[in-house]
Amino acid sequence: MFGIIKGIFGFCKVRYRGLAKNTNRLHVLCALSNLLTQKNRLLRLKTA
Repeated sequence: MFGIIKGIFGFCKVRYRGLAKNTNRLHVLCALSNLLTQKNRLLRLKTA
């Protein structure tokens, strides 16, 4: 999962924009990586 976050979404370096913004960005990227890894399962459920 961290390879997806770092490689695909480009979260290699944390920028100094505030703890709340960094935390929010990390949570969103974790949710997107979960969706990306489960994409095939979700698509099968959609067609069934």
